[in-house]
Amino acid sequence: MSIEYLLAGLNVTTVRYMNPSLLKFLPLFAVISLSILAHAQPVGYESTVTDLGAQHQSGYYQAVGTTTGDVPDTAHSWTHLFNARHSNTANNHQFQIASTYAENDRMFFRKIATGANAPRNTAWHQVATRGVNSFSGTQTMTGINVPSSFYTGRGLSFH
Repeated sequence: MSIEYLLAGLNVTTVRYMNPSLLKFLPLFAVISLSILAHAQPVGYESTVTDLGAQHQSGYYQAVGTTTGDVPDTAHSWTHLFNARHSNTANNHQFQIASTYAENDRMFFRKIATGANAPRNTAWHQVATRGVNSFSGTQTMTGINVPSSFYTGRGLSFH
């Protein structure tokens, strides 16, 4: 590709006053710019999926209705999914954060790690957010000074 071809769209006055030693770099700048433009991906909108544990690429997804692997929040039938996927496509390793479309404080996360390139729907874990949260099991916090009258009988322990 000739420099004349690359410069065809540029203003002739601009090119005339450029430092001649910089002209040798124009093809390199053109290739880098085209490469960046070719690989740039807009954030855009979520894609609809039917199985939240399937091998999704990193990105944003949504699900509606009775969806395999959905979060345990029935306040809304639609779900948002943020997914980070390992680069090895021979396995299914994903980190997921999800929440329904309901305006509540329930948010969930999970990690999927299977060597098989197959769907896997591990259990969702609720993220402790502001507001009222219902957790099953014992919650333990270390390094916090709280009077025992605060947590006695609530399934909490502080050390």
